[in-house]
Amino acid sequence: MSRYPENTLPAFINAAESGAHWLELDIRMTSDGHLVVTHDEDTLRVSGVSCKVEESRLAELKSLNFGAYFPGAAPCTVPLLSEVFEAIKPYPCRISIQPKMNGLVAPALRLAETCGMSDRIAFNDINCEYLIEARRRAPQIPLFWDRLPGTDHETDFEVALHYRFTALMYLKEAISPELIAKVKSLGIQAGACVVNELQDFRRFRDMGITHYYTDYPIEFLKEL
Repeated sequence: MSRYPENTLPAFINAAESGAHWLELDIRMTSDGHLVVTHDEDTLRVSGVSCKVEESRLAELKSLNFGAYFPGAAPCTVPLLSEVFEAIKPYPCRISIQPKMNGLVAPALRLAETCGMSDRIAFNDINCEYLIEARRRAPQIPLFWDRLPGTDHETDFEVALHYRFTALMYLKEAISPELIAKVKSLGIQAGACVVNELQDFRRFRDMGITHYYTDYPIEFLKEL
């Protein structure tokens, strides 16, 4: 089961200690120019207090409990991306970054370089423009393109091949053996999101899927 609030240092450290190969996180920028790790544009869902992240200063966000929604969790402050980098350095896992606002790819890359993490990050997003910018700025960086049901597969393949995306990450409802076989035949890695049931993980693993977004990494690692 999920043991810690999402996008918090305890969750990342627990996953890293458990042997997760990748950590996926979401970033936004505060009004005073700090990259923080949080999914929503408003803090209400996770903290119980409504603040717009991009309109708030870091000190204001740090005063909130970002684990308030999670029963039994100790209070958690919103982590800076730099804090996650430093916490994860001792572990072999890598970090996939999902920008939740425009203009975050370049500062995230600069911060990774400053923290000595340039060779341990990737980007993922539905918006391929963020990934294209990342490819332009960092030609060798892994890129994971998140896809929804109903997308045009041929367009997915064409864009992924042209920009050398590492993997196509399909929402689990869109996945079929035929789709995954086609993705793999093109030399693109196949991924599934969000997978939280072991039976789904086992079925997708048998199809040859190698990447997963999950809230339960410890349980899935036992199956490898």
